Amino acid sequence: MLILIYKYGGRLGNRLFAFSHIIAFSRSFNIKVRYPAFDEYAKYFKGTAENLVCQYPEKKNSFTHKKLRFLFYVLNKLFVKPLRMTKFHSSPFHKVVYADTPEFSFTETRSFDMNDAAFVNLVRSGPLTFLIGRFFRDYKHLEVHQDAVREFFTPVESIQTKINEHFSSHVKDADIVIGVHRRGEDYREFVDGKYYFTQEQYHNKLTEIKHLFPDKSVRFIICSNDEVDLNVYASVKAVKGPGSPIEDLYTLAKCDFIIAAPSTYSQWAAFYGNKPLCQLWTIDKTITLESFKTLPPEKLYNFSFN
Repeated sequence: MLILIYKYGGRLGNRLFAFSHIIAFSRSFNIKVRYPAFDEYAKYFKGTAENLVCQYPEKKNSFTHKKLRFLFYVLNKLFVKPLRMTKFHSSPFHKVVYADTPEFSFTETRSFDMNDAAFVNLVRSGPLTFLIGRFFRDYKHLEVHQDAVREFFTPVESIQTKINEHFSSHVKDADIVIGVHRRGEDYREFVDGKYYFTQEQYHNKLTEIKHLFPDKSVRFIICSNDEVDLNVYASVKAVKGPGSPIEDLYTLAKCDFIIAAPSTYSQWAAFYGNKPLCQLWTIDKTITLESFKTLPPEKLYNFSFN
């Protein structure tokens, strides 16, 4: 069994992709995996809502609770911590594998290829392999098993109902619905504010996009971790997303196109919905229909963000 231990500061988008890669590996090599660090998001998805230990293949439990999930996460950390401190990385019972660096930049792709034969043999050589780090990847098999991954991370019915009601209330008459993900104040300092754009700048981009469909009724759904001022977007007929991170995420996935600053959050929406994504590397470049691309798995959850 593979157990991915830590959270590494990543939020929902990062952890969905991290889990997806080890699920793809699990399906390809018939090895069970657990991701206890997924605990606070487990309640949102069909594959984990009744899955106390966040295991794949899914292991349903008659009783689940967020405190029990958190306890399981903490116990795993406590078990592994002395193994790290003493560098006791191998025994007949366990293995510890690292794929981490102190820092990462957007100019390099750092990843640990889980298809490496030595790694597969190592995993099969004992009952437990603990994965430490955020760079474990199986792009090859994520491509193969992407539909199974989507099924596992399908939102629970209550969330799907809210999203469908939001669409019915706000954009049911539109020919084309475009999801917009604007990262707010958290992006002012991220990579020196390179991908932080104002609401006025987003409005200008949405005006460009609207003109790409002159004979269509276009609606924009704006999702953001900041307050959305709809007055700024009045000329492009925009509405807000439902509001919660999980509902906004899967609302974006339901749209026909997605536009966003580089982020694993919007990348997951594009992956799950299999929708064309336009990533705003710069606010100055003119947007065309060719700017929207359906990205293959190797272009997703890639720290070069290419």
